[in-house]
Amino acid sequence: MKRPPLSLVVVLFNMRREAVRTLHSLSTKYQQEIAADDYEVHVVENGSTEPIEASTVRQFGPNFHYHRLTNPPPSPAHALNYGVAQ
Repeated sequence: MKRPPLSLVVVLFNMRREAVRTLHSLSTKYQQEIAADDYEVHVVENGSTEPIEASTVRQFGPNFHYHRLTNPPPSPAHALNYGVAQ
């Protein structure tokens, strides 16, 4: 599978409402002159007590990927590194 030229990582922690707005702003429905094949978005849920649903992330397009970490370290650095590795 060919990788897109741009990968974005979004780390979430207890921010369901804000997450939906952020992901929408990264979607092809909001962005201009870009296709889903041009980039991918890795959403990493970093141990939230009320995590966003994977289906909510996937609704933004086939280039959006959901990852949920359970019991991660307190720093978001681990989640960010995990997302980059994906």
